[in-house]
Amino acid sequence: MLETNADEKDRLDILSDFILKLEPSSSPQQFIKHALLLLCKIFKFSNALFVSEDFSIILNQKSKSEMFYAVTKSNNTVEVKGKQFLIRQLDIGKFCFLLTKHTTVLHLDVTLAFIQKLYNYSKKLAQFRQYATIDSLTGLYNKSYFMGILKNISKQDNYPLCIIMLDLDNFKLYNDTHGHQAGDKLLKAVGEIITQLLPINAMACRYGGEEFCILIEKTSFDAAKNFAEQLRKKISLLTPITASLGIAFFNTKEHFYIMVSEADRALYEAKRNGKNCVVAEKF
Repeated sequence: MLETNADEKDRLDILSDFILKLEPSSSPQQFIKHALLLLCKIFKFSNALFVSEDFSIILNQKSKSEMFYAVTKSNNTVEVKGKQFLIRQLDIGKFCFLLTKHTTVLHLDVTLAFIQKLYNYSKKLAQFRQYATIDSLTGLYNKSYFMGILKNISKQDNYPLCIIMLDLDNFKLYNDTHGHQAGDKLLKAVGEIITQLLPINAMACRYGGEEFCILIEKTSFDAAKNFAEQLRKKISLLTPITASLGIAFFNTKEHFYIMVSEADRALYEAKRNGKNCVVAEKF
């Protein structure tokens, strides 16, 4: 049984907090590597080694550098440079955790099982994060997550930046005429077009219904207009519908709600101008 004294709980809290902060995209190898290195730290396993399953690569806990050693394996031990190590195998990835025979290991097996459970939990957490941030139909960010990011970025020195609002022209008519499945297929196609054309310094969301919002950081007014025009033409070319876009370009800091409001105002101006066009304003 794992003891529940305060010191032990503190160690496991540190471990769990560290692991759950890993990127959801972390591979099993990255996950277990970071977890075991932290395990060495909090349990003071100064002579621990971290090795690949075939023992071809060894990561030294002290130097955190990869080294290649001749390794002799027998039963539950290996010999590295004349030192005997105990093998502790995990199911996560293809890695082992080695400890010198002289190291006193308290609750190691239970702690390793705990890491395994945390890994499984972190993957479920990654799925929940995705559900909370991604629009399932288009693959773009959802409005709530996007607005949170925009709020933070608007307070930083990432200017000039621009907000682009995009609305699909006559989408309701298309949806009513061809059915909701066709409408969903169209929205998905538009999401894919946005993703393909999106600059590296930009992010996009499905703002609601047939409306999309795009943020581009550290850009120029002309670059933003060119991107919007390219996007408009691509949608018109690859889908049975057109799009209107409004751009609000900011050289200095502004409240994020005002940014979106100004882009929305430019979008409505594009609608009034006959749709299937881009209206851009500088602020």
